[in-house]
Amino acid sequence: MSRNKSDSIRTNGRSMIDELEIPARVPVMTLSRAVLFPQAIMPIYIFEDHYRTMLKDVLAHGRVFAVAAANPAISKPPQHLLPHTTAGLGLVRACRTHPDGTSNLLLQGLTRVKLKQFEDDNNYLVARAEQLLSDSDISIGRLEDISTRTIGLVQHKADLDRSIPSEVVRYLKGLKNHEAVLDMAIHTVCRSTPLKQHLLEICEVNKRFELFKCHMLKEISHLKLDQELYDEASDEAGDNQ
Repeated sequence: MSRNKSDSIRTNGRSMIDELEIPARVPVMTLSRAVLFPQAIMPIYIFEDHYRTMLKDVLAHGRVFAVAAANPAISKPPQHLLPHTTAGLGLVRACRTHPDGTSNLLLQGLTRVKLKQFEDDNNYLVARAEQLLSDSDISIGRLEDISTRTIGLVQHKADLDRSIPSEVVRYLKGLKNHEAVLDMAIHTVCRSTPLKQHLLEICEVNKRFELFKCHMLKEISHLKLDQELYDEASDEAGDNQ
């Protein structure tokens, strides 16, 4: 890639990245339960031989590869798990290779991509990647509203769910880019891989937010009901003492 990622970030908070210059072919890592969103940091442990080869090539040529969730509808084990064609393109920010040949790395999401023309190159998948940009006609005011409401939903869920660290809300509040707030919230608090994959595929920010909001409201409703049932059980236990 000829441009530094920091140079491609717009300063008006409207869109996370402009168009990127993507290599003609990119390596593809297919993972069963992982979806990479723009700006998200994903730790990855490399231990399989074909991915060791892939990582060596990636570090020597641009440090970028795509992470794609496995598509159970078309995967054919024990060969390569076949991926969804909408994926996240990531940049290797840090990598440590161990004496046994395994590696731990941190991959930062750069952008959504559409993968086409898969090939098996040196025992790992490569594909042509086309960048998927979010819709450009959404207003700054609407993006600000989505950002604020997203943080509110995450805060509400965090108040009911102790498994969500308090740092998550602080981190989201510190992001300057409004669309990044939505994508990072999805990446952090959504646990369902199919849901995350579906949301990754949606370039319309309004639609992406509305689906995320519906999911969060259902989760919050379930958590409130669980809390009410717990409180009722605690009261009954206290009355019986």
